[in-house]
Amino acid sequence: MPESQSDERKRRYRKRRAAGRMVLGVETGAEHVDMLVRSEWLPRRDVYSRGEIKAALQAMIDDAAKK
Repeated sequence: MPESQSDERKRRYRKRRAAGRMVLGVETGAEHVDMLVRSEWLPRRDVYSRGEIKAALQAMIDDAAKK
């Protein structure tokens, strides 16, 4: 039987928790996107998808954590 969406969510949550990771909701605005562009985490364009912004923020945080 295929896994339900709820079961899939629970599985991902448990996997993250076991790895010591978590998902946080972060409010962002144009000033944050501008900072990501200025610091070259995003290319200079007029429009970005939520996925692109999320990926750029994650990459920036990962990079900062390595330093």
